[in-house]
Amino acid sequence: MLASSPSVGHDVSSSDGKIKPLSEEVIAKIAAGEVIVAPSNAIKELLENSLDAGADSITVEVSDDAGLKCFKIKDNGCGIGAKDLEIVCMRHTTSKLSSYDDLKTISTFGFRGEALSSVSQCAHVTIISKTQEQECAIRASYKNGRLDGALKKSAGIKGTCITVENLFYDNKTRREAINKSTEMKKITEITRNYALFNTGVSITLKKLDGKPIFHTDTKSTVKQNIKTLFNSKIEKEIMDVDIKNDKLELTGKGYFTNVNFSSKEKEFIIFVNKRLISHRDLKKAVLSVFEPYLPKGGHPFVFLSLMLNPRKVDVNLHPTKKEILFLDQEAIIEEVKETIRKKLLGSNESRVFDIAQKIASPRPSTQSSSRSKPSTLLSNEDEDGDYVVVPASSSSFTQKEQPKNKVRTSSSDQTGQMERYINPHKRAVAEDNPPADTEPSVKKRKETAAENTDSQHDDSNEEDVHKLDSVIRLKAEINADTHTELKALLKKKLDIRELVKATEIDSLAVTEVVSQISTHRELLKAYFGIVITVDDKLQALPHILENYIPPLHRLPDFFYNLATKVDWNEEQACIKGISIQLSNFYGLCESYELEELQENSDSQMSNESSTGATSCIYTKERLQWITEHVIFPSIKLTFNPPNEMVNDGSVIEIANLPDLFKIFERC
Repeated sequence: MLASSPSVGHDVSSSDGKIKPLSEEVIAKIAAGEVIVAPSNAIKELLENSLDAGADSITVEVSDDAGLKCFKIKDNGCGIGAKDLEIVCMRHTTSKLSSYDDLKTISTFGFRGEALSSVSQCAHVTIISKTQEQECAIRASYKNGRLDGALKKSAGIKGTCITVENLFYDNKTRREAINKSTEMKKITEITRNYALFNTGVSITLKKLDGKPIFHTDTKSTVKQNIKTLFNSKIEKEIMDVDIKNDKLELTGKGYFTNVNFSSKEKEFIIFVNKRLISHRDLKKAVLSVFEPYLPKGGHPFVFLSLMLNPRKVDVNLHPTKKEILFLDQEAIIEEVKETIRKKLLGSNESRVFDIAQKIASPRPSTQSSSRSKPSTLLSNEDEDGDYVVVPASSSSFTQKEQPKNKVRTSSSDQTGQMERYINPHKRAVAEDNPPADTEPSVKKRKETAAENTDSQHDDSNEEDVHKLDSVIRLKAEINADTHTELKALLKKKLDIRELVKATEIDSLAVTEVVSQISTHRELLKAYFGIVITVDDKLQALPHILENYIPPLHRLPDFFYNLATKVDWNEEQACIKGISIQLSNFYGLCESYELEELQENSDSQMSNESSTGATSCIYTKERLQWITEHVIFPSIKLTFNPPNEMVNDGSVIEIANLPDLFKIFERC
């Protein structure tokens, strides 16, 4: 009889197959791996210990490798006594819990007694602490949850300083698996969120070399902390609301941005009973309130601080204490959601919209006289912004057209979508009943303009209008009501150097590109309307086509190509080269560009810094609309097709009138 072979992957030499209890050392190591997954988890646990100690000043110092080599947390809390230091890193030792019933009313962050023990299982820990009663501080070192050596006297002030070195020194796999850049962002986020909530505590995060990341003051408010920890844009658009429901024993405060704000960064922070948590259902419900107001891919800033009856909250779900359960969950979520919705609904009345010019679509003529006279001449524009047909002189000779060559349809007789027939620029005319206080000079000017219909633009009249007392008073009123800081902000220009850097060329090449463009700024302004200031800022681009915005994500490549692919030494070649680059820049988005932009939009570009011109306003649907309503109408008026378009497949002949006439005897 053959003996059965062991299953693949099972090491029979490591066990005799009998069930036996694990040693305390193995249990502690396994538990530590669940509590301390990364440096950010360790910093969170120790930061909460400092807050539990009543500190109002906490400093977190982190090494450049996201704390793997070393991180320190200093506070001015109550300190740890000498006797407590002997057992402080032992598993399940705590000063915050004495019986299981205490969990029903627990108000501190820690209560399991696992944080310091877990850290000491996977790193070298040193604690220097001093209580108010002690004459000097005590220094202690720990390894594997136990005191490593004797306690030593040390210099120090009231409070505690915990130094953690060589995290995961005994677990090479986990140490190498940590993405240092991502982990540093997590450390910053966790520390920042606690700093935001704890307004009475000064929290500082900095590198071990002393380079500060952020600092909050003990006297700062939540809104001031938002400005310090996030950015002034959020602080300017922030709203706050009180959340209260006596029946649910719910109180709290909510801070969130109004409908004018939208960000690609997801900032949703929840504190329940002063504990930083994540709650998927609550987050989903609150964000659903903002969806109707924000663009696709846009997110609000939300910070919620809720207080519930501790007896209705279960925090003992996981060693990390990141998730909780609470009674009346659905009702509480609905209460928070409705409170925010009502506040947001009120703010929507003063919403600021991005205004885009609408297109004056072709529409049927309303004047019967224009249909009864032959029309051969094309004028500039009528008062509504549309091109109009001007009747030719009655003395002009009109040759009778052969039926087979007669075109019985016109591009002015549009068919298709109803929106083509709607005039978005329709204006009310009030000349039949002018106001009683209309000045005579204004009346006279209107009469003169009516008599001289052939002159559509009277420069002298336009100059006179600006001299009217009423216009001068209106200008003064507008200037007096102008917000100077906002005006300056809106006039902020793009830095050419920063744009060119986005092409990922070396710094020397960036300098050469900027120098080339700066040298020819006068030519670019005079001939092409590309305005660049003396400090190399982009002030204006040519308005080539009405109601069309070029793909702004091409700006970096546009300026790079302008400097490197244009022959600036020969006049004709220079003008042609610049024209070609403008054509490439203003061209419609290609399909591959749309796909790349959509991918960037979906990922929120969380790891990329924006230059202010890296997003395109076009989607596939928007591009189709622009092609139909902007590009094609302009082709009829201003496009000069080159000869090669007839043979390169750009234009395909579907039918011609003579051939159709042979078949149908009319067209």
